[in-house]
Amino acid sequence: ADVAIGSEDEKVGGLDVGRVFIFHGRATGLPSDPDLVLDGVEVGADFGEVVATAGDVDGDGFSDLLIGAPDHAAGEAYEGEAFLHLGSASGLDPTPAWTAESDTVFGFLGRGLSTAGDVNGDGYADVLVGVPGHHAGGQERGGVFLHYGNGRAGVSREVRVRRPDDAAPLPWRGASNDGAVRLRGRLHSPFGGGRVAIEVEVKPLGVPFDATGTTTGPFLANGQAFDETVADLAFGQPHRWRARPVYDRIGHPYQAAGRWTSPARAAASEAAFRTRTCEGAAAATGYGVGKPGTNGVPTLTSGPPVLGESVTLSIGNGFPGGSAHLFFGFSSAAIPFDDGSLWLVPAGSLAVPLDAAGGIDLPIELDATPAACGVSVFLQVLVPDPGALGFHGTAQSKGLSWTLGS
Repeated sequence: ADVAIGSEDEKVGGLDVGRVFIFHGRATGLPSDPDLVLDGVEVGADFGEVVATAGDVDGDGFSDLLIGAPDHAAGEAYEGEAFLHLGSASGLDPTPAWTAESDTVFGFLGRGLSTAGDVNGDGYADVLVGVPGHHAGGQERGGVFLHYGNGRAGVSREVRVRRPDDAAPLPWRGASNDGAVRLRGRLHSPFGGGRVAIEVEVKPLGVPFDATGTTTGPFLANGQAFDETVADLAFGQPHRWRARPVYDRIGHPYQAAGRWTSPARAAASEAAFRTRTCEGAAAATGYGVGKPGTNGVPTLTSGPPVLGESVTLSIGNGFPGGSAHLFFGFSSAAIPFDDGSLWLVPAGSLAVPLDAAGGIDLPIELDATPAACGVSVFLQVLVPDPGALGFHGTAQSKGLSWTLGS
């Protein structure tokens, strides 16, 4: 994200015209020096007293900026003025694309500025401009004025984002309950009739949009609602999306598709939601009792088994320089074995060498697989040990129960 800082009393050439400093965000943080400086042109207008994001009013995927000069005086004293500067791939345009005045004495327009989000659902951010000295009915009542993005009230093109199970809306920058996202909206053609489909592109944050790997829904009649799910997204990552209408060339021979739109409240370069590995929390819990050997009862411990990450399984108190058999299964049990107990129904095992202290650390990579969410895995270590009782001479750890989660 970038930062704008206003200084309404800043002097330029000895004149009190005000300044606004723009700092571009970087992976290392904000720079010491501004990337862009905007100077006011009117002495005493308090240019930069208020700065605010406008959202993306022109739908180009870049955030735009509002600047207020509430003491501006042109036709009327202290009528105030607001400026809109458009963002772009090269940064903020230093020339305002739009200005507004109150045309009221002591109107102080621009003392309050804000994005309104997308109040009319046309895919463009709208803005609010405050005029504290606005007169109505012969009295000074104040006023707040709404200005539509794209210069007008458009046909609704809002795309609503929901959880893939359709149980609830997906909040802005919220976490999906799966590796998928569901988008809803209404299809419109600027040509009036014909069939329209929705094309959606979802990318992890940092991966540029390139119109590949998109999901396109079925062609529907103009004005119908679409409901499209994009699945198989990378787990545990922030994502951004954009969408556009695709026109049936039989009914629209002159244009294949409309323009891409992104969430109106932020630039396309910002994350809109995050995929979640699963709902449940990962946990590792010991259970049962062990059977001692030369070094006592072998230990088997780990941190929480978080899907998509690495977890270290630590074995200790084994026979020095010996080996261990790591058993795993998906059901717990209490099976008598060699004067001890197996605390699981084995589904497989792994032989691992132990160091001179009778231990080893085993890093295990866990895939971020949705089907593994909430799955229980049971583990136990058996160590051949001449100091252990029983026919087989094995020292045995307690059981370790894993709940795979996030």
